[in-house]
Amino acid sequence: MSTLGLGAEGFRWFIGKVEDRDSDPSMLGRIKVRMYNIHPESKALIATEELPWATILGSPNSAGHIKIGRSPTGIMNDSIVIGFYLDGNDGNQPVILGTIASIQQGENDIPPEAREINEVVEKKEFDPINLPFRGEPYSAYATKYPMNKVLRTENGHVIEVDDTPGKERIHVFHTTGTYWEIDEVGRLVHKCVDNSYEVVLQNKDVHVIGDVNIKVDGNVNIKVDGNWDQHVLGNYTLQVDGNYDYTVGGNVTRKVGGVHDLNVGGKMDTKTGGNYAVDAPRIDLNSGVAAPADAIESQWQ
Repeated sequence: MSTLGLGAEGFRWFIGKVEDRDSDPSMLGRIKVRMYNIHPESKALIATEELPWATILGSPNSAGHIKIGRSPTGIMNDSIVIGFYLDGNDGNQPVILGTIASIQQGENDIPPEAREINEVVEKKEFDPINLPFRGEPYSAYATKYPMNKVLRTENGHVIEVDDTPGKERIHVFHTTGTYWEIDEVGRLVHKCVDNSYEVVLQNKDVHVIGDVNIKVDGNVNIKVDGNWDQHVLGNYTLQVDGNYDYTVGGNVTRKVGGVHDLNVGGKMDTKTGGNYAVDAPRIDLNSGVAAPADAIESQWQ
């Protein structure tokens, strides 16, 4: 094992453990690695600061040029890496080819979501009875190893692209609990645990083939700078359990093609600053209280 890292014709490769990923002054994603059988294990003999900076070999799918591409910053301290020296036996220009996952002290280095273990806790209990507002549906997670491609970060962000036959799924999860998920039939579930903002600088069209159910626990405020047109082909029902106030700065036109019933359980006051005209073949007034005869006579004189 004393020749580990030595190859033919000056090619020299190594395996080692990452000791520093945070101190690269150029912020190029470089790391310091203690190479097995090349550097002594004791930091008293060679300190971490004395190790050479190792460059991460980027993917051919990433440009790595003029700010374009994927940052080479995924490796963590204590990751096991494999690489080679650009300068061969001189050993001053290490390049990292990749990482080596393993099972250490019973812990598997591969993200659990790729191993048929869903550790993402994101949803409430689904209530199939309390229609139409049933809460969040259950997770569509049903992966079979090795079909789920998973990116999990150290703070718990998770991105999954699952190709399990019959359970294909895409899932993006933020560690706070905000997420969106597309299941095998194309159902989209989106949850935001804090404020949500959407800004559209041009037009927006929404077409829903089925029903729309909206439940708001707080207030609803809508401001329309232009016109607001509503066209309902079926019935229109409005129920207000509290007060109902509306103010119109211009005219009000109301046209009813059928019967118009008005039922007021309390007092009703009508005040007009101009004329008040009623045109009907017949008008019936029933107050339920008899008026004095003289008042009736004076009313119609």
